[in-house]
Amino acid sequence: MVDTYSATDQAKAVVFAATGLASGPHTLTIDVTGTKNASAQGLWIWIDAFDTTSGATTPGGGSTGTFTRVEQTASAVAYTGSWYANNGSFNSGGSSATAMDAGRRVTFTFTGTAAKWIGYKDPWSGIANVYVDGVLKAAVDTYSADSQAQAVLYSITGLSSMSHTVTIEVTGTRSASAKGLWIWVDAFEYMP
Repeated sequence: MVDTYSATDQAKAVVFAATGLASGPHTLTIDVTGTKNASAQGLWIWIDAFDTTSGATTPGGGSTGTFTRVEQTASAVAYTGSWYANNGSFNSGGSSATAMDAGRRVTFTFTGTAAKWIGYKDPWSGIANVYVDGVLKAAVDTYSADSQAQAVLYSITGLSSMSHTVTIEVTGTRSASAKGLWIWVDAFEYMP
C-alpha cells in the first residue's frame, strides 16, 4: 500500500518503483482504495507519468539501452544569443532556458543512437526548427492550450553510434492560436 499524503506539494514525485524485474512484458496497476492517511484532507490519487527502462535486445542484436538525461546547463549544451532562465519547480532540475527572438540557438552534442528534446508547451509557446547534425529535420510547434511541463518536443532514433548534434533554433513565429513566441529548453536525453 502506498500513502501519497505529504504536508507539502511535491510535483513529479516518484511514488513507487519496482526494480530487478525479469526482462519481458510486465503490468503495473494502480488501485484506488478510497482510504487516506489521518492527516490527509482528501482521497485524490494522481497519475502523472510512468518511467520504464529496458535492457531488451533489438532484432539487429544490439541493446535498446536506456536514455540518459542531460540538463540544459551541462557543458554538452551550447547557446547562441540571449537565453533567459526560468527557475520553476516544474522544470527538470528546477530550471530551463527560454528565448523568443529569431535566430537564437541551442546545440546539444552527444555520442549515441537516439536523442530527445525536453521542453515546455503552453499557450505562449512558439515554433522552433530542429536540426540534427546540421540538417533541418522538423519545424516543431510547441503551442498547447494546456501547460505541459517536461514534454518530449522532438525525438530521433536510428542514428549511427557516433558523435551527433541536435540544434534547436527559435524561428520567432507561432501558430494562429498561440499568444507568444517562447521556446523552452529544459533538458535533453540521449541513448549511448
